Amino acid sequence: MKKKYLSLIFFGWISIIALSYFFNIFLMKLNTSKVAINKAESFFNEIVITRLWNSIHGGVYVPITEETQPNPYLDDPDRDIVTTTGKKLTKINPAYMTRQIAKLAEKHNTIKYHITSLNPIRPENKADNWETATLKEFEESPAAILQKDIVESISYYRYMSPLIIEASCLKCHAEQGYEIGNIRGGISVSFRDDIYVKAEKKQTIALTIIHLIVLFLGIIGLKSHERMSNRFLLELKLKNVKLEENQIYQQKLNKDLKGINATKDKFFSIIAHDLRGPFNSILGFSNILLEDFQELPDDKKYEMVHIISESAGSSYNLLENLLMWSQTQTGRIKYNPEEFDIKLLFDSLTNLYKEQAKDKKIRFKNNIQESFVLISDKNIIQTILRNLISNAIKYTHKGGSITLDCYITNTTGDIKIVVADTGVGISEEKLNKLFNVEGTISTEGTEEERGTGLGLILCIDLAKIIGGELEIESKLGQGSEFKFTIPQN
Repeated sequence: MKKKYLSLIFFGWISIIALSYFFNIFLMKLNTSKVAINKAESFFNEIVITRLWNSIHGGVYVPITEETQPNPYLDDPDRDIVTTTGKKLTKINPAYMTRQIAKLAEKHNTIKYHITSLNPIRPENKADNWETATLKEFEESPAAILQKDIVESISYYRYMSPLIIEASCLKCHAEQGYEIGNIRGGISVSFRDDIYVKAEKKQTIALTIIHLIVLFLGIIGLKSHERMSNRFLLELKLKNVKLEENQIYQQKLNKDLKGINATKDKFFSIIAHDLRGPFNSILGFSNILLEDFQELPDDKKYEMVHIISESAGSSYNLLENLLMWSQTQTGRIKYNPEEFDIKLLFDSLTNLYKEQAKDKKIRFKNNIQESFVLISDKNIIQTILRNLISNAIKYTHKGGSITLDCYITNTTGDIKIVVADTGVGISEEKLNKLFNVEGTISTEGTEEERGTGLGLILCIDLAKIIGGELEIESKLGQGSEFKFTIPQN
Protein backbone atom coordinates (compact mmCIF):
# COMPACT_ATOMS: atom_id res chain seq x y z
CA MET A 1 0.00 0.00 0.00
CA LYS A 2 1.37 3.42 -0.96
CA LYS A 3 2.35 5.56 1.99
CA LYS A 4 0.26 8.53 0.88
CA TYR A 5 -2.89 6.38 0.82
CA LEU A 6 -2.01 4.84 4.16
CA SER A 7 -1.50 8.31 5.63
CA LEU A 8 -4.94 9.38 4.37
CA ILE A 9 -6.53 6.28 5.93
CA PHE A 10 -4.76 6.94 9.24
CA PHE A 11 -5.88 10.57 9.17
CA GLY A 12 -9.46 9.53 8.37
CA TRP A 13 -9.52 6.95 11.18
CA ILE A 14 -8.15 9.43 13.74
CA SER A 15 -10.67 12.06 12.57
CA ILE A 16 -13.57 9.65 13.00
CA ILE A 17 -12.45 8.73 16.52
CA ALA A 18 -11.95 12.41 17.42
CA LEU A 19 -15.40 13.37 16.09
CA SER A 20 -16.98 10.48 18.01
CA TYR A 21 -15.17 11.51 21.18
CA PHE A 22 -16.19 15.17 21.09
CA PHE A 23 -19.74 14.30 20.04
CA ASN A 24 -20.07 11.95 23.02
CA ILE A 25 -18.65 14.64 25.32
CA PHE A 26 -21.27 17.04 23.95
CA LEU A 27 -24.05 14.50 24.55
CA MET A 28 -22.77 13.87 28.08
CA LYS A 29 -22.85 17.58 28.97
CA LEU A 30 -26.28 17.93 27.37
CA ASN A 31 -27.53 15.00 29.43
CA THR A 32 -26.09 16.56 32.63
CA SER A 33 -27.98 19.78 31.91
CA LYS A 34 -31.19 17.81 31.34
CA VAL A 35 -30.76 15.96 34.62
CA ALA A 36 -30.12 19.23 36.49
CA ILE A 37 -33.11 21.03 34.97
CA ASN A 38 -35.39 18.03 35.62
CA LYS A 39 -34.32 18.06 39.26
CA ALA A 40 -34.89 21.81 39.57
CA GLU A 41 -38.29 21.64 37.83
CA SER A 42 -39.41 18.83 40.13
CA PHE A 43 -38.63 20.83 43.28
CA PHE A 44 -40.12 24.00 41.79
CA ASN A 45 -43.35 22.25 40.80
CA GLU A 46 -43.73 20.77 44.28
CA ILE A 47 -43.44 24.24 45.81
CA VAL A 48 -45.92 25.73 43.31
CA ILE A 49 -48.48 22.97 43.98
CA THR A 50 -48.05 23.42 47.75
CA ARG A 51 -48.54 27.19 47.41
CA LEU A 52 -51.60 26.66 45.22
CA TRP A 53 -53.15 24.36 47.82
CA ASN A 54 -52.52 26.98 50.51
CA SER A 55 -53.88 29.76 48.33
CA ILE A 56 -57.05 27.84 47.42
CA HIS A 57 -57.78 27.37 51.12
CA GLY A 58 -57.09 31.04 51.88
CA GLY A 59 -54.09 30.13 54.05
CA VAL A 60 -53.70 27.59 56.82
CA TYR A 61 -53.57 27.98 60.59
CA VAL A 62 -50.68 26.64 62.63
CA PRO A 63 -49.70 26.98 66.30
CA ILE A 64 -47.65 30.08 67.18
CA THR A 65 -44.12 28.98 68.13
CA GLU A 66 -40.70 30.55 68.47
CA GLU A 67 -39.98 29.57 64.86
CA THR A 68 -43.43 30.51 63.55
CA GLN A 69 -44.45 33.98 64.65
CA PRO A 70 -47.41 35.93 63.24
CA ASN A 71 -46.68 37.39 59.82
CA PRO A 72 -46.45 41.20 60.20
CA TYR A 73 -46.88 41.61 56.42
CA LEU A 74 -50.20 39.74 56.29
CA ASP A 75 -53.08 42.24 56.37
CA ASP A 76 -55.92 39.98 57.52
CA PRO A 77 -58.31 40.59 60.48
CA ASP A 78 -58.40 36.83 61.01
CA ARG A 79 -54.63 36.42 61.00
CA ASP A 80 -54.48 35.33 64.66
CA ILE A 81 -57.16 33.24 66.36
CA VAL A 82 -57.63 31.26 69.56
CA THR A 83 -59.16 27.78 69.56
CA THR A 84 -61.90 26.72 71.94
CA THR A 85 -59.20 25.01 74.02
CA GLY A 86 -57.16 28.21 74.27
CA LYS A 87 -54.44 27.35 71.74
CA LYS A 88 -53.18 30.38 69.80
CA LEU A 89 -52.98 29.94 66.02
CA THR A 90 -51.71 32.20 63.27
CA LYS A 91 -52.50 32.11 59.56
CA ILE A 92 -49.71 31.05 57.16
CA ASN A 93 -50.11 32.45 53.64
CA PRO A 94 -48.36 30.88 50.57
CA ALA A 95 -45.32 33.18 50.74
CA TYR A 96 -44.74 32.59 54.47
CA MET A 97 -45.14 28.82 53.97
CA THR A 98 -42.61 28.88 51.09
CA ARG A 99 -40.00 30.54 53.32
CA GLN A 100 -40.54 27.92 56.05
CA ILE A 101 -40.24 25.04 53.56
CA ALA A 102 -37.08 26.67 52.16
CA LYS A 103 -35.42 26.54 55.60
CA LEU A 104 -36.20 22.83 55.97
CA ALA A 105 -35.09 22.05 52.41
CA GLU A 106 -31.74 23.79 52.84
CA LYS A 107 -31.14 21.96 56.11
CA HIS A 108 -32.12 18.45 54.98
CA ASN A 109 -31.73 18.39 51.16
CA THR A 110 -29.15 21.19 50.60
CA ILE A 111 -31.72 22.78 48.25
CA LYS A 112 -32.14 26.56 48.45
CA TYR A 113 -35.50 28.18 47.63
CA HIS A 114 -36.07 31.92 47.46
CA ILE A 115 -39.38 33.57 46.65
CA THR A 116 -38.67 36.98 45.14
CA SER A 117 -39.89 39.73 42.86
CA LEU A 118 -38.89 43.15 41.60
CA ASN A 119 -41.61 44.62 43.84
CA PRO A 120 -41.50 42.56 47.07
CA ILE A 121 -43.81 43.19 50.02
CA ARG A 122 -41.30 41.71 52.45
CA PRO A 123 -37.67 43.03 52.43
CA GLU A 124 -36.28 39.48 52.78
CA ASN A 125 -37.81 38.69 49.39
CA LYS A 126 -35.59 41.22 47.61
CA ALA A 127 -33.94 39.69 44.55
CA ASP A 128 -30.16 39.26 44.38
CA ASN A 129 -28.20 40.25 41.26
CA TRP A 130 -28.83 36.97 39.38
CA GLU A 131 -32.51 36.90 40.33
CA THR A 132 -32.95 40.54 39.33
CA ALA A 133 -31.48 39.89 35.87
CA THR A 134 -33.65 36.79 35.47
CA LEU A 135 -36.86 38.57 36.53
CA LYS A 136 -36.17 41.29 33.97
CA GLU A 137 -35.77 38.60 31.30
CA PHE A 138 -39.23 37.27 32.29
CA GLU A 139 -40.66 40.61 31.16
CA GLU A 140 -39.52 39.74 27.63
CA SER A 141 -40.05 35.96 27.74
CA PRO A 142 -41.60 34.05 30.70
CA ALA A 143 -39.53 30.91 30.06
CA ALA A 144 -37.79 29.10 32.92
CA ILE A 145 -34.01 29.61 33.14
CA LEU A 146 -31.24 27.29 34.41
CA GLN A 147 -27.72 28.70 34.77
CA LYS A 148 -24.58 28.20 36.82
CA ASP A 149 -23.73 30.92 39.33
CA ILE A 150 -21.10 31.42 42.05
CA VAL A 151 -22.61 32.00 45.49
CA GLU A 152 -20.16 32.64 48.35
CA SER A 153 -17.30 31.07 46.33
CA ILE A 154 -19.36 27.89 45.68
CA SER A 155 -20.67 26.91 42.23
CA TYR A 156 -24.44 26.32 42.08
CA TYR A 157 -27.05 25.37 39.52
CA ARG A 158 -29.66 28.14 39.74
CA TYR A 159 -33.14 27.75 38.31
CA MET A 160 -36.00 30.22 38.22
CA SER A 161 -39.48 30.08 36.77
CA PRO A 162 -42.10 32.84 36.96
CA LEU A 163 -45.00 32.85 39.44
CA ILE A 164 -48.26 33.49 37.57
CA ILE A 165 -51.14 35.27 39.30
CA GLU A 166 -54.21 33.00 39.68
CA ALA A 167 -57.65 33.82 41.02
CA SER A 168 -56.79 32.68 44.55
CA CYS A 169 -53.76 35.05 44.60
CA LEU A 170 -55.80 38.23 44.13
CA LYS A 171 -56.92 38.27 47.76
CA CYS A 172 -53.42 39.45 48.78
CA HIS A 173 -52.13 41.04 45.57
CA ALA A 174 -55.15 42.68 43.89
CA GLU A 175 -54.43 45.97 45.67
CA GLN A 176 -51.00 46.05 43.99
CA GLY A 177 -52.71 46.18 40.59
CA TYR A 178 -52.12 42.58 39.55
CA GLU A 179 -54.57 40.67 37.37
CA ILE A 180 -54.98 36.97 36.61
CA GLY A 181 -52.17 35.82 34.31
CA ASN A 182 -49.69 38.54 35.35
CA ILE A 183 -46.19 37.58 36.50
CA ARG A 184 -45.96 38.32 40.24
CA GLY A 185 -42.32 37.33 40.58
CA GLY A 186 -40.52 34.01 40.73
CA ILE A 187 -39.08 31.26 42.88
CA SER A 188 -35.39 30.47 42.51
CA VAL A 189 -34.13 26.94 43.20
CA SER A 190 -30.38 26.50 43.84
CA PHE A 191 -28.28 23.38 44.47
CA ARG A 192 -24.54 22.66 44.31
CA ASP A 193 -23.14 21.30 41.07
CA ASP A 194 -20.11 19.42 42.48
CA ILE A 195 -21.81 16.00 42.21
CA TYR A 196 -22.53 16.61 38.52
CA VAL A 197 -18.99 17.88 37.88
CA LYS A 198 -17.50 14.72 39.44
CA ALA A 199 -19.85 12.52 37.42
CA GLU A 200 -18.84 14.32 34.20
CA LYS A 201 -15.15 13.80 35.02
CA LYS A 202 -15.68 10.04 35.52
CA GLN A 203 -17.64 9.74 32.28
CA THR A 204 -14.97 11.77 30.45
CA ILE A 205 -12.28 9.37 31.68
CA ALA A 206 -14.36 6.36 30.59
CA LEU A 207 -15.01 7.86 27.14
CA THR A 208 -11.31 8.70 26.76
CA ILE A 209 -10.24 5.13 27.61
CA ILE A 210 -12.83 3.59 25.26
CA HIS A 211 -11.90 5.83 22.32
CA LEU A 212 -8.19 5.29 22.87
CA ILE A 213 -8.70 1.52 22.86
CA VAL A 214 -10.70 1.67 19.62
CA LEU A 215 -8.17 4.09 18.10
CA PHE A 216 -5.20 1.82 18.84
CA LEU A 217 -7.05 -1.29 17.69
CA GLY A 218 -7.74 0.45 14.39
CA ILE A 219 -4.10 1.54 14.04
CA ILE A 220 -2.92 -1.99 14.82
CA GLY A 221 -5.34 -3.36 12.22
CA LEU A 222 -4.19 -0.87 9.58
CA LYS A 223 -0.55 -1.63 10.29
CA SER A 224 -1.28 -5.34 10.07
CA HIS A 225 -3.10 -4.81 6.79
CA GLU A 226 -0.17 -2.76 5.47
CA ARG A 227 2.29 -5.51 6.34
CA MET A 228 0.10 -8.19 4.75
CA SER A 229 -0.37 -6.10 1.62
CA ASN A 230 3.36 -5.39 1.28
CA ARG A 231 4.23 -9.03 1.84
CA PHE A 232 1.71 -10.12 -0.77
CA LEU A 233 3.07 -7.65 -3.34
CA LEU A 234 6.60 -8.91 -2.76
CA GLU A 235 5.52 -12.51 -3.17
CA LEU A 236 3.54 -11.62 -6.27
CA LYS A 237 6.59 -10.02 -7.92
CA LEU A 238 8.69 -13.10 -7.21
CA LYS A 239 6.06 -15.49 -8.53
CA ASN A 240 5.41 -13.51 -11.75
CA VAL A 241 8.72 -14.88 -13.10
CA LYS A 242 7.26 -18.40 -13.05
CA LEU A 243 3.61 -17.48 -13.57
CA GLU A 244 2.79 -20.38 -15.91
CA GLU A 245 4.43 -22.99 -13.67
CA ASN A 246 2.76 -21.69 -10.48
CA GLN A 247 -0.75 -20.94 -11.78
CA ILE A 248 -2.42 -23.41 -9.44
CA TYR A 249 -0.49 -22.06 -6.47
CA GLN A 250 -1.38 -18.49 -7.44
CA GLN A 251 -5.11 -19.34 -7.44
CA LYS A 252 -4.78 -20.81 -3.97
CA LEU A 253 -2.88 -17.73 -2.78
CA ASN A 254 -5.62 -15.44 -4.10
CA LYS A 255 -8.20 -17.51 -2.29
CA ASP A 256 -6.20 -17.33 0.94
CA LEU A 257 -5.84 -13.58 0.56
CA LYS A 258 -9.58 -13.23 0.12
CA GLY A 259 -10.08 -15.24 3.29
CA ILE A 260 -7.59 -13.07 5.18
CA ASN A 261 -9.40 -9.88 4.12
CA ALA A 262 -12.79 -11.39 5.01
CA THR A 263 -11.40 -12.43 8.40
CA LYS A 264 -10.00 -8.94 8.98
CA ASP A 265 -13.36 -7.32 8.16
CA LYS A 266 -15.19 -9.75 10.44
CA PHE A 267 -12.66 -9.05 13.18
CA PHE A 268 -13.52 -5.34 13.24
CA SER A 269 -17.24 -6.14 13.05
CA ILE A 270 -17.16 -8.44 16.06
CA ILE A 271 -15.40 -5.75 18.10
CA ALA A 272 -18.30 -3.36 17.50
CA HIS A 273 -20.87 -6.14 18.09
CA ASP A 274 -19.62 -7.73 21.30
CA LEU A 275 -18.41 -4.58 23.05
CA ARG A 276 -21.85 -2.94 22.79
CA GLY A 277 -23.55 -5.06 25.46
CA PRO A 278 -21.13 -4.47 28.38
CA PHE A 279 -20.75 -0.76 27.62
CA ASN A 280 -24.55 -0.37 27.48
CA SER A 281 -24.61 -1.71 31.04
CA ILE A 282 -21.84 0.69 32.09
CA LEU A 283 -23.47 3.76 30.53
CA GLY A 284 -27.02 2.75 31.50
CA PHE A 285 -26.32 2.23 35.20
CA SER A 286 -24.02 5.28 35.29
CA ASN A 287 -26.92 7.44 34.03
CA ILE A 288 -29.29 5.92 36.60
CA LEU A 289 -26.82 6.72 39.39
CA LEU A 290 -26.38 10.24 38.02
CA GLU A 291 -30.11 10.97 37.75
CA ASP A 292 -31.37 9.31 40.95
CA PHE A 293 -28.29 9.28 43.21
CA GLN A 294 -29.98 11.09 46.13
CA GLU A 295 -33.13 8.92 46.01
CA LEU A 296 -31.46 5.50 45.67
CA PRO A 297 -30.75 3.46 48.85
CA ASP A 298 -27.13 2.54 49.56
CA ASP A 299 -27.62 -1.15 48.82
CA LYS A 300 -29.05 -0.29 45.38
CA LYS A 301 -26.14 2.05 44.68
CA TYR A 302 -23.68 -0.68 45.65
CA GLU A 303 -25.46 -3.14 43.39
CA MET A 304 -25.27 -0.79 40.40
CA VAL A 305 -21.61 0.07 41.03
CA HIS A 306 -20.92 -3.66 41.29
CA ILE A 307 -22.61 -4.26 37.92
CA ILE A 308 -20.64 -1.42 36.33
CA SER A 309 -17.40 -2.89 37.70
CA GLU A 310 -18.24 -6.35 36.40
CA SER A 311 -19.20 -4.98 32.97
CA ALA A 312 -15.94 -3.04 32.72
CA GLY A 313 -13.99 -6.17 33.66
CA SER A 314 -15.92 -8.22 31.15
CA SER A 315 -15.19 -5.67 28.42
CA TYR A 316 -11.48 -5.86 29.20
CA ASN A 317 -11.58 -9.68 29.09
CA LEU A 318 -13.45 -9.50 25.80
CA LEU A 319 -10.71 -7.38 24.24
CA GLU A 320 -8.11 -9.90 25.35
CA ASN A 321 -10.15 -12.76 23.91
CA LEU A 322 -10.55 -10.95 20.59
CA LEU A 323 -6.82 -10.36 20.35
CA MET A 324 -6.28 -14.03 21.19
CA TRP A 325 -8.64 -14.99 18.34
CA SER A 326 -6.71 -12.80 15.91
CA GLN A 327 -3.64 -14.86 16.77
CA THR A 328 -5.45 -18.05 15.75
CA GLN A 329 -5.60 -16.70 12.21
CA THR A 330 -1.81 -16.52 12.06
CA GLY A 331 -1.17 -19.77 13.95
CA ARG A 332 0.50 -18.02 16.88
CA ILE A 333 -1.90 -19.11 19.65
CA LYS A 334 -0.87 -22.10 21.74
CA TYR A 335 -3.00 -24.61 23.62
CA ASN A 336 -2.67 -23.84 27.34
CA PRO A 337 -4.50 -26.46 29.47
CA GLU A 338 -5.37 -25.85 33.11
CA GLU A 339 -7.71 -27.22 35.73
CA PHE A 340 -10.95 -25.25 36.23
CA ASP A 341 -14.56 -25.68 37.33
CA ILE A 342 -17.04 -25.53 34.42
CA LYS A 343 -19.91 -24.74 36.81
CA LEU A 344 -18.14 -21.56 37.97
CA LEU A 345 -17.52 -20.64 34.34
CA PHE A 346 -21.24 -21.16 33.54
CA ASP A 347 -22.17 -18.97 36.53
CA SER A 348 -19.84 -16.15 35.46
CA LEU A 349 -21.17 -16.20 31.88
CA THR A 350 -24.84 -16.18 32.90
CA ASN A 351 -24.04 -13.27 35.22
CA LEU A 352 -22.31 -11.46 32.34
CA TYR A 353 -25.40 -11.79 30.11
CA LYS A 354 -28.10 -11.58 32.79
CA GLU A 355 -29.08 -7.99 31.94
CA GLN A 356 -29.22 -8.75 28.21
CA ALA A 357 -31.34 -11.82 28.91
CA LYS A 358 -33.50 -9.92 31.40
CA ASP A 359 -34.44 -7.38 28.73
CA LYS A 360 -35.99 -10.23 26.70
CA LYS A 361 -37.32 -12.10 29.78
CA ILE A 362 -35.18 -15.10 28.89
CA ARG A 363 -34.46 -17.64 31.64
CA PHE A 364 -31.13 -19.38 32.09
CA LYS A 365 -31.24 -23.05 33.12
CA ASN A 366 -27.94 -24.27 34.51
CA ASN A 367 -28.11 -28.06 34.77
CA ILE A 368 -24.71 -28.21 36.49
CA GLN A 369 -25.61 -28.09 40.16
CA GLU A 370 -22.29 -29.26 41.58
CA SER A 371 -18.62 -28.70 40.90
CA PHE A 372 -17.49 -30.16 37.54
CA VAL A 373 -13.71 -29.93 37.06
CA LEU A 374 -12.14 -30.01 33.57
CA ILE A 375 -8.59 -29.91 32.27
CA SER A 376 -8.45 -27.83 29.10
CA ASP A 377 -7.80 -24.29 27.87
CA LYS A 378 -10.19 -22.18 29.96
CA ASN A 379 -9.83 -19.00 27.87
CA ILE A 380 -10.66 -20.79 24.63
CA ILE A 381 -13.70 -22.56 26.12
CA GLN A 382 -14.90 -19.30 27.67
CA THR A 383 -14.68 -17.53 24.30
CA ILE A 384 -16.63 -20.33 22.59
CA LEU A 385 -19.38 -20.34 25.24
CA ARG A 386 -19.64 -16.55 25.20
CA ASN A 387 -20.39 -16.57 21.48
CA LEU A 388 -22.86 -19.46 21.75
CA ILE A 389 -24.75 -17.84 24.65
CA SER A 390 -24.80 -14.43 22.94
CA ASN A 391 -26.26 -15.99 19.78
CA ALA A 392 -28.81 -17.96 21.82
CA ILE A 393 -30.08 -14.73 23.45
CA LYS A 394 -30.17 -13.00 20.08
CA TYR A 395 -32.33 -15.65 18.38
CA THR A 396 -34.62 -16.52 21.32
CA HIS A 397 -38.04 -14.87 21.66
CA LYS A 398 -39.16 -13.07 24.78
CA GLY A 399 -40.09 -15.48 27.54
CA GLY A 400 -37.88 -18.26 26.12
CA SER A 401 -35.11 -20.14 27.87
CA ILE A 402 -31.46 -21.12 27.42
CA THR A 403 -30.12 -24.34 28.92
CA LEU A 404 -26.46 -24.96 29.80
CA ASP A 405 -25.23 -28.50 30.45
CA CYS A 406 -22.00 -30.48 30.65
CA TYR A 407 -21.50 -34.26 30.92
CA ILE A 408 -19.17 -37.12 30.12
CA THR A 409 -20.18 -39.18 27.06
CA ASN A 410 -20.70 -42.90 27.61
CA THR A 411 -19.04 -44.00 24.37
CA THR A 412 -15.70 -42.15 24.33
CA GLY A 413 -15.48 -40.62 27.80
CA ASP A 414 -15.02 -37.17 26.28
CA ILE A 415 -16.58 -34.02 27.71
CA LYS A 416 -19.66 -32.59 25.99
CA ILE A 417 -20.77 -29.03 26.71
CA VAL A 418 -24.27 -28.07 25.54
CA VAL A 419 -25.93 -24.69 24.91
CA ALA A 420 -29.58 -25.17 23.93
CA ASP A 421 -32.26 -22.55 23.26
CA THR A 422 -35.97 -22.37 22.45
CA GLY A 423 -35.38 -19.82 19.70
CA VAL A 424 -36.24 -19.49 16.03
CA GLY A 425 -34.08 -22.40 14.88
CA ILE A 426 -32.01 -22.67 11.68
CA SER A 427 -33.11 -23.93 8.28
CA GLU A 428 -31.13 -26.71 6.60
CA GLU A 429 -30.05 -24.32 3.84
CA LYS A 430 -28.53 -21.85 6.31
CA LEU A 431 -26.87 -24.62 8.33
CA ASN A 432 -24.69 -25.40 5.34
CA LYS A 433 -23.43 -21.78 5.18
CA LEU A 434 -22.70 -21.20 8.86
CA PHE A 435 -19.08 -22.39 8.80
CA ASN A 436 -17.86 -20.52 5.72
CA VAL A 437 -16.11 -17.25 6.59
CA GLU A 438 -16.61 -15.80 3.10
CA GLY A 439 -20.28 -16.70 2.97
CA THR A 440 -21.21 -15.92 6.55
CA ILE A 441 -24.75 -14.68 6.95
CA SER A 442 -25.86 -12.15 9.52
CA THR A 443 -29.53 -12.62 10.40
CA GLU A 444 -31.37 -10.16 12.63
CA GLY A 445 -32.39 -11.45 16.06
CA THR A 446 -35.91 -11.66 17.44
CA GLU A 447 -35.67 -8.02 18.61
CA GLU A 448 -33.89 -6.85 15.43
CA GLU A 449 -30.47 -7.28 17.04
CA ARG A 450 -27.58 -7.01 14.62
CA GLY A 451 -24.55 -9.27 14.51
CA THR A 452 -21.42 -10.01 12.50
CA GLY A 453 -22.10 -13.64 11.51
CA LEU A 454 -18.58 -14.61 12.57
CA GLY A 455 -19.29 -16.12 15.99
CA LEU A 456 -19.56 -19.75 14.87
CA ILE A 457 -16.48 -19.46 12.63
CA LEU A 458 -14.57 -18.29 15.71
CA CYS A 459 -15.91 -21.24 17.71
CA ILE A 460 -14.82 -23.75 15.05
CA ASP A 461 -11.29 -22.32 14.81
CA LEU A 462 -10.83 -22.34 18.58
CA ALA A 463 -12.30 -25.84 18.91
CA LYS A 464 -9.72 -27.21 16.51
CA ILE A 465 -6.89 -25.80 18.62
CA ILE A 466 -7.92 -27.88 21.64
CA GLY A 467 -8.81 -30.96 19.59
CA GLY A 468 -12.57 -30.54 19.87
CA GLU A 469 -15.47 -30.19 17.47
CA LEU A 470 -18.82 -28.36 17.34
CA GLU A 471 -22.12 -29.99 16.34
CA ILE A 472 -25.44 -28.26 15.69
CA GLU A 473 -28.92 -29.76 15.87
CA SER A 474 -31.69 -27.37 14.89
CA LYS A 475 -35.17 -27.24 13.44
CA LEU A 476 -36.76 -24.11 12.09
CA GLY A 477 -39.14 -22.67 14.69
CA GLN A 478 -38.15 -25.22 17.38
CA GLY A 479 -34.83 -23.89 18.69
CA SER A 480 -31.22 -25.00 18.39
CA GLU A 481 -28.78 -27.16 20.33
CA PHE A 482 -25.03 -26.54 20.09
CA LYS A 483 -22.88 -29.43 21.34
CA PHE A 484 -19.21 -28.75 21.93
CA THR A 485 -17.10 -31.89 22.43
CA ILE A 486 -13.55 -31.77 23.86
CA PRO A 487 -11.18 -34.58 24.81
CA GLN A 488 -11.06 -35.56 28.47
CA ASN A 489 -7.26 -35.02 28.63
